[in-house]
Amino acid sequence: MRLKHLLLFVLLFSVTHAQAQTLSRLIAVSHNNWTGTAFGTMDTSNYMYLSTVRGSNMKTHIIKYDTAATWNFVPGNATPTWTWKNYQTFDANNNILTNQSNYWDTIGGGMWVNATFANNTYDANNMLTLQTNKVWRSGAWRDTTQTMNTYASNNLVMSTQQIWDPMGLTLMFTTKDSFAYDASNNMTVAIHEIWSTSANNWMYVRKTNYNYTTLLTLSVDSIWNTTSNSWKAQYRTFYYYNAANKIYADLVQKWTGAAYATNNTDSFYYDASNNQISKLTMVMDTVNHILVNSTNVLSTYDANHNVLSQTNTVWASTNFLNTTLKNYTYDTLNNMLTYITETWYQPITGSGLWMYVGGANPDVNNRYYYSTYGSSGVAQLSNATCHLNVYPNPAANFVNIDMQWQNPQAFSVAIYDIQGRLMQSWSEAATAHYEKLIPISHIPAGNYFIKITNSNNEQITKQLVVTH
Repeated sequence: MRLKHLLLFVLLFSVTHAQAQTLSRLIAVSHNNWTGTAFGTMDTSNYMYLSTVRGSNMKTHIIKYDTAATWNFVPGNATPTWTWKNYQTFDANNNILTNQSNYWDTIGGGMWVNATFANNTYDANNMLTLQTNKVWRSGAWRDTTQTMNTYASNNLVMSTQQIWDPMGLTLMFTTKDSFAYDASNNMTVAIHEIWSTSANNWMYVRKTNYNYTTLLTLSVDSIWNTTSNSWKAQYRTFYYYNAANKIYADLVQKWTGAAYATNNTDSFYYDASNNQISKLTMVMDTVNHILVNSTNVLSTYDANHNVLSQTNTVWASTNFLNTTLKNYTYDTLNNMLTYITETWYQPITGSGLWMYVGGANPDVNNRYYYSTYGSSGVAQLSNATCHLNVYPNPAANFVNIDMQWQNPQAFSVAIYDIQGRLMQSWSEAATAHYEKLIPISHIPAGNYFIKITNSNNEQITKQLVVTH
């Protein structure tokens, strides 16, 4: 459903001074694609709020709307058509209890028709323990899937997915993910299993082990060999840090059957403000048995550490060639206003240039609109008090949290999904510099928020995008 993907690039990191934060929430999004001569609107969405509390924090509650509606624009038709509506309800802690989606049925004479329904249950710590999903079929809601989560010290230790048979009579297991942690809340093991209906039991699929000194130093990926009933090594990744405990490289090796062989490596470079300005990937040339350049992602930032541009390049034998460019603009509250892409055109001779392209994968010019309404009363940490850097971002297998406090602080770390649901949290003792590499290969792709709160209830938040 389109509405579920509207906020992929909406929120980026912002930090204000340690004072009451101006509230801001998304009220509209416009997606525009290049048509060949200009950007044309593809769809727009509006977000409506009945509460003055929900949506009050752009970092964690942005999609806690009561109603959202989406329209599509058909080329040549000046009048947009309805496509989707979403409705949400909340509990006293502003956790999302239900989410219902309806679609506009043009074939059936133009009316709203029920589509999907999700119901959420939380524990006393506001951790999601149960989610049930339904679809509208033959005039009634039919159960489809169910997810059950269990926690220990607010760490997710097991997530089990079940599915109903087509008649809605029998609930069957499908997948299970289990996690283990050490005394410092570092994830040490992540195991994925599937349910075997023929054997009527769980079967291993893949496992990742994580090793630490103080920081994550090694991760080992394995798959289950059903013939030998044992784990078979697949990949291992080493992580390297500089004197400031910032990761500057990783090395991925692949198991060949007898030994590990280098597969690829990433190198990370930063500016004086600890913003990641380059990620260089090299892959193994299996013919010449040497590492060769593959891609390089170059980023620029503003004074508030918002990403202004990201340039993707690929290696072409002797030099890097541009491929795509992403540009961002922000308002004074560091809300993203525009997200614009461009494509590099390189003629056979002469210099290349950035241009907009259409077709099946067009360049986009997306625009975001917000409303402000009063003050949250929540103190926000200033750059002078705390500097937070989360990288790489987007991230696939791990993310590094790097914090520098002006004075030693005790604090808590919490990871939320984009619906504001707490995924994981832990506390740390007082320190002036904090660095930790967090495994995220088990987290579904999507948008998340990492929120730091000190003992004075002052907060700093940064968005994390997970891609797999």
